[in-house]
Amino acid sequence: GGGLRGVGAVTAVCADKGSPGASTLALLLAAASPNRPLLVEADPAGGDLPQRLFAGTGCTHPAGANLLALAGDSRKGTDPRMVAAHAAMTSLGVPLVEGLSNADQQVGLAPLWPSLVAALSASADDVIAALGRVSANHPGLAVAASAQRIVVVVRPRLEDLLRLRDRVRHLRAVAAGDAAPLTIVVVSPDKSAQQDQDATSRVLADAAL
Repeated sequence: GGGLRGVGAVTAVCADKGSPGASTLALLLAAASPNRPLLVEADPAGGDLPQRLFAGTGCTHPAGANLLALAGDSRKGTDPRMVAAHAAMTSLGVPLVEGLSNADQQVGLAPLWPSLVAALSASADDVIAALGRVSANHPGLAVAASAQRIVVVVRPRLEDLLRLRDRVRHLRAVAAGDAAPLTIVVVSPDKSAQQDQDATSRVLADAAL
């Protein structure tokens, strides 16, 4: 099967500019999945999941359980267990590959994205990759291009919805016409959830998306 239920499937979770929440949604998806997928912080801007998941537990994220170490090892070739070997178990029962922590690491990762994507795609375990807020030159789009499912987080503000049309078109172009399902998650208060979902659907429908 595809998506979260397929062995070795990659789900890319991202947000448009001004719509935070990709890492939180990725964490919720990973925690809710019965397959215990590997959660990978693949946001080039860095991430804060280790601080959120290990704070107050008395545990620390082990050395080597991070994105840069995984990317470095991926240059040697892919292995079905490589991603899992760079993940550390969190208090929520979600294995986590920690993201970047500083700008120097971002520079070091830049030439390694192709081999990193290959490693994620070759994983024997399901992978949920949190890409953060994507843009046209976001290096993590290579992960989305190879994913079996793409999830986009959006806030129901008009300017965000108008931007969403272009973002969806771009993600589909990046995927080169691949049939990977693309899911839009609208973050809104309960009292306006249905109204906001309807507004999002209308904007996408008007753009023939």
